[in-house]
Amino acid sequence: MNTQKVIECWNKLSECLSCIDWTDYAGLMLKLALEESKSHDSFRGADIQRGISIETEAKYVLVKRVYQYTTNKDAIAPDAAYFFSMQKSCFACYAIAKNKRFQAAVKKWLQESESLIATVASYDYCALITVKEHATQYKKEQHNEKVYS
Repeated sequence: MNTQKVIECWNKLSECLSCIDWTDYAGLMLKLALEESKSHDSFRGADIQRGISIETEAKYVLVKRVYQYTTNKDAIAPDAAYFFSMQKSCFACYAIAKNKRFQAAVKKWLQESESLIATVASYDYCALITVKEHATQYKKEQHNEKVYS
């Protein structure tokens, strides 16, 4: 598994979404996912190290969800009745995948990178964040991007 592929997929999605209007949809989704990842990370024991940064984890989750909702692969649509108990980024990803306003951008994203996106979406979340496989990559990321604790 390569975290650089996660970042590349995210950057391509972000670029496609930036062409819709003046709203930073990718930034809004990322903000939601970062809050969720930080909250989830608080359950990690102090003696357990992360394998990737929280930002990369959030980007992975968003890429995977948008891909799954767009292709209808292993994804269940979020139900508004559970809005307060679900991660809000699920609703944002579903909107990006299903709303007609975003379909051209998402279609472009898939056409340009479907093989890469499918590869990233196939990554196992637990394996991705495990220290053993990604400790070296995580140290590099700490120097290259802001790491949220």
